[in-house]
Amino acid sequence: MRRVSRISLTSSVRMLLAVAVDADGSPVSVSWSGDTRRNIIVWMDHRAVDQAERINARNSPVLQYCGGGVSPEMQAPKLLWVKENLQESWSMELGLLAGIPVGTSLIDAHAGGVGVMESVPDAESKADVSDESDEQAICHRMVLVCGTSTCHMAVSKDKLFIPGVWGPFWSAMVPEFWLTEGGQSATGALLDYVVENHAASPLLSNHAASQSKSIYELLNRILLSMAHEQNIAFLSALTQDIHILPDFHGNRSPLADPKSRGVICGLTLDTSEKHLALLYLATVQGIAYGCPIVLPRENESVLLGAAVLGAVAAKKFPGVRDAMKALNAAGKVVYPSSDPKVKKYHDAKYQIFRSLYEQQLLHRTAMAQALQ
Repeated sequence: MRRVSRISLTSSVRMLLAVAVDADGSPVSVSWSGDTRRNIIVWMDHRAVDQAERINARNSPVLQYCGGGVSPEMQAPKLLWVKENLQESWSMELGLLAGIPVGTSLIDAHAGGVGVMESVPDAESKADVSDESDEQAICHRMVLVCGTSTCHMAVSKDKLFIPGVWGPFWSAMVPEFWLTEGGQSATGALLDYVVENHAASPLLSNHAASQSKSIYELLNRILLSMAHEQNIAFLSALTQDIHILPDFHGNRSPLADPKSRGVICGLTLDTSEKHLALLYLATVQGIAYGCPIVLPRENESVLLGAAVLGAVAAKKFPGVRDAMKALNAAGKVVYPSSDPKVKKYHDAKYQIFRSLYEQQLLHRTAMAQALQ
């Protein structure tokens, strides 16, 4: 039996949380299959829901630093799952004994935050502000780093304990600031899932490839055409009969409910490209509703964040924030529509959005009682 010499709780662009290797750096399986190629547990692996619930039931004061309870996406439940389900690997192969080094790194989302937190509008970046005002300003920003999932991150000088929101973590992203982190477990992954599993997707994908465009460009074009054909006041109104709860991989925050499930309300037998476009739009609406957002002119925020840290390590800048201010691209502000009809429409959609989760809880309770 090979013993693991190192467990890295680490992250790449795909956010790997646990990587098991032996003394020679060869992979050790963390799978029931015993396949040594399966030596990684990724963040979105929800095998440890039961372990997370039992950890939370202990009501440890440490849990206040992760929104009141750990998520199955975190490291501790996953390691407990390995201990309980792969005991031979844990004791003989993993050899998780005192003294084994555990490596950690800046996760990709936090690197993305470093890459865009100082992406302020041009006018704001050129203004002369005191150090105190500068510290206050960064505490009034929130960064969204989007990919398979979306992380919502904000920093503060004081500890902020928020139920269902991870943190506060000291100096986890910006040195000398507390980090508070929320997010959605499936955003980019959900868009891909909805689009790729629709009957019209293969043909539309071929059309997109033949034009050297993404399928999303064609979907946006279809939506604009539909809005023009139907002579509607604003494009969002196309989805008045389709509503989506995007919890297809649970709810990370603020509900902290890994058992939450996605809901699509308003399906028909339509298999056309137009119907796919409507589902795509409704999914985008379900993921996020509008607010003033500063959009940095930076497509690779994670790589830029890593570059910021590298520049500081190379002593090109005296500190991380100095490098962020110099290297973060200026941003532009995008405001929501001022049309009251648009606001009224989205307010109504949002109430339906919330009701989909409330109804799900009722359904869950009813079925649990039926099976008692």
